[in-house]
Amino acid sequence: MVYKEIKIKTELVSSDDLQYTYSITKTIEGIDGKDGIIIQINPTITAEQITELDNTTMHLLNHMQEIGFRSVQMINLFSKVNKGKMSSKNLELDIDNIKYIESIMKDKSFKDKVFVVAWGATMINSKICNEAKRQIITMFRKYYKNGTIWQLRSSKLDVARYPAVHVLYLGIRHK
Repeated sequence: MVYKEIKIKTELVSSDDLQYTYSITKTIEGIDGKDGIIIQINPTITAEQITELDNTTMHLLNHMQEIGFRSVQMINLFSKVNKGKMSSKNLELDIDNIKYIESIMKDKSFKDKVFVVAWGATMINSKICNEAKRQIITMFRKYYKNGTIWQLRSSKLDVARYPAVHVLYLGIRHK
């Protein structure tokens, strides 16, 4: 008989009013691997729902060992929690969130983590969304000029046609 135990630890950073989720970190205690940071599009989990798993997080957790992660910090381009599909209508650059991401990049431990861009093709024609993406990449290059920006992918996808694929897309289309 084999007995194995792991624990999944969840840490969440949000605004005082709980309307903005800045990051969610999932750590699987009991496995070895690297620490990852994944930039996605927008959060669906709030501090009040910290025990819940959305579909994106479930797909990510299901593949963490395969990816080689023991922990992953999920950060989003936009921190405002949306209950429905995100719209570019009335979208504004999330300055507080950009500052939060910059504080993570400035931290000494950031250089030891795998930085993954997985914001998908959502709002690809949105000027605000593209500006947020540009700022993240510019900040990364400012602090880690020769650093590597990773993306998740399936061998069935053309990387040039599908850059920065979102975790949920991969989970649904390319398990």
